[in-house]
Amino acid sequence: MLTIGSRVQEARKKAGMTQEMLARLSGVPQARISALELNKNKKSSYLIQLSQALGVSPNWLETGVVGPEEKIDYTPMEKELLRLIKGLSEEDRAREISYIQKLVSARSNF
Repeated sequence: MLTIGSRVQEARKKAGMTQEMLARLSGVPQARISALELNKNKKSSYLIQLSQALGVSPNWLETGVVGPEEKIDYTPMEKELLRLIKGLSEEDRAREISYIQKLVSARSNF
């Protein structure tokens, strides 16, 4: 039987992320992600943050079921960005994600 933790791990690996990267992107402590993936925690109050960072539905993380209205459609530019990021090493990926976060943060401060 698949659990929330196994679905988080599956989505994280499919996205090419480490737990540390997911923690940075989602704002969820890495220790919580680890505990969830190891099934030490059966539920999580962080499903929304994790689902947004992983690009999956919170309902899928919780239940494993995806409704037709929950399927995420990416634009061609988003797909290309994901393809390029997945082609980087973990270190390069983390650096570029951090850079993008700083750009977004700087723009939202205007």
